[in-house]
Parts: sequence; C-alpha cells; structure tokens
Amino acid sequence: MAHRGIIALLKDGLKIRNDVKVAALAHKGGALLRPFWKNITLVEIDSDTIVEKMFSVLGKLIQRMRLEHQKVVVLPHMVGPYGGVSGP
Repeated sequence: MAHRGIIALLKDGLKIRNDVKVAALAHKGGALLRPFWKNITLVEIDSDTIVEKMFSVLGKLIQRMRLEHQKVVVLPHMVGPYGGVSGP
C-alpha cells in the first residue's frame, strides 16, 4: 500500500518529505520501498524472528513445558528518514 501511495503522490507532483511526510511498515529486508528510504520513515518487522519465537513457544506448549514469560516481544526497527537505521 505504501509503495502505491508514494507513486500516486509523486505522479501528482508532490515531493515526499517536503510536501508530504510518509511513514510505513514493512518486512525487514523487503526492497519495495528501498528507493524511498531517504525520504520516508520506515518501521521494519523481522518476520523470521517472529516465526522463530512462535515455534519456540509452540514447541514448549506441545511438550507441556512451562513458559518462562507470558508474552513474547519482537521489537521493530526504524529506518530513515535519511537512510540510517536505528533501533534496539
């Protein structure tokens, strides 16, 4: 959605970051929004980490093991708006 929206804004003559601020959510490593990284705020989630943690919890539940924590947290990473990466 963010990619199509950015393209539509550009076609209308708007300048991303100057005329319009854009923030988007994407999967880590996805390249679709890469051309716009310097002009948008991008929050990335790591799908591999989510799957790993999900199967770790599922494995423990199947084995009837006690879970150490009641909730699992996967933190996103923010990319941009100037191409730099920040996060935990």
